[in-house]
Amino acid sequence: MLSWILTHWRLTWRSLMNGLDIALLVLVVLLAIRGFSKGLIREVFSIGGVILGFYIALKFVQNTTHFLGIENVTLAKVVGFIVVFLTIVVVTQIVGALLSRFLRLIFLGFVDRLLGMVLGMLEAMIIAGMIVSVLARIKPVKEYVYESRIGPFLVQIFTGFGERYFEKGQNIIKEKVEPVKKIKEMRDE
Repeated sequence: MLSWILTHWRLTWRSLMNGLDIALLVLVVLLAIRGFSKGLIREVFSIGGVILGFYIALKFVQNTTHFLGIENVTLAKVVGFIVVFLTIVVVTQIVGALLSRFLRLIFLGFVDRLLGMVLGMLEAMIIAGMIVSVLARIKPVKEYVYESRIGPFLVQIFTGFGERYFEKGQNIIKEKVEPVKKIKEMRDE
């Protein structure tokens, strides 16, 4: 039936979607599957664990360097950060897994998984929107983004994000490149 419709209307998969649409669709499907398999609780605790772990590791990295017994201060800070970060991530994931298991015991596991799938799809759309809004600012790729079915929609939603972070990225690159140019000029003189 589908092939008849495509033939009758002279449509091809290529005219329905380009590579960007397919890549975005794959991203949504993969994160939806991951969200369904983990469930909302584990997904939230996973994301929260990374954010909380990063915050706490930054906050307490100085306190952990004394316990490690590493003489190199920089190495001690890096190792301390990693240890605190991973500890927080593991603890939050264990708590999330226990809560998820509890929900399954009281027969709310399927609801948890469905909500996890929704969260996974939302994550995918946010990631896709950020990627597409940045790609839409790059001239060689811009036309390809606007030829896609999903791209223009995401660009419209995430335009502010793309412009803000693209300009920040350009400024960071300029800040890093200018001193290098000056050093090369001084060397050449």
